[in-house]
Amino acid sequence: MLPHLLLLLLPFLPPSNTQGLRMFTHKAQLQKDCTDLTIHQEPINTEDWTERMLETFDTLPEQHLRARCRDNRGDMQFTQLDLNNCLGWDADRGGGFVARAGGNGMWHGGCWGCRYMLELVRGADLSCWCKNVRESEKERGVAGRRSFNLEGVIRAEDGRLKCHHILGVGGRVVEDSD
Repeated sequence: MLPHLLLLLLPFLPPSNTQGLRMFTHKAQLQKDCTDLTIHQEPINTEDWTERMLETFDTLPEQHLRARCRDNRGDMQFTQLDLNNCLGWDADRGGGFVARAGGNGMWHGGCWGCRYMLELVRGADLSCWCKNVRESEKERGVAGRRSFNLEGVIRAEDGRLKCHHILGVGGRVVEDSD
């Protein structure tokens, strides 16, 4: 009900407020269409992880947003989306995520250990450790936290997560817990 009311009010709000409300409705719609939104990364051997990750970007695990989303028939389906398809990396400002189709932001930033938060924390719902940041911002000389607001970037379409024009993988019907 609330997102529909906000959509009716959009034409009457000043332009500076309109963008924030549109983003709010994207987030509300994503959480309505999908459940169990989490970041998944492949398990790694933590004994030599720090040493290996400092040697090369290739050893960092991929970061996928996973969820169960309702398709057009009303069935819940498992879906996942590689965040490298959704985000780029802005090295010019000391390192940070930008919305860019196929931008390989996780790879360029050397990022891992990402978390997706249902509520915004300091204006962001994605938080990752990234090693391609200013030296002064690194903890223990290894990496610094980078955050990003995925609102307006990630959405659900017929049971699959989507960013820009890129559909995530999925389609396997899963049992609804209701």
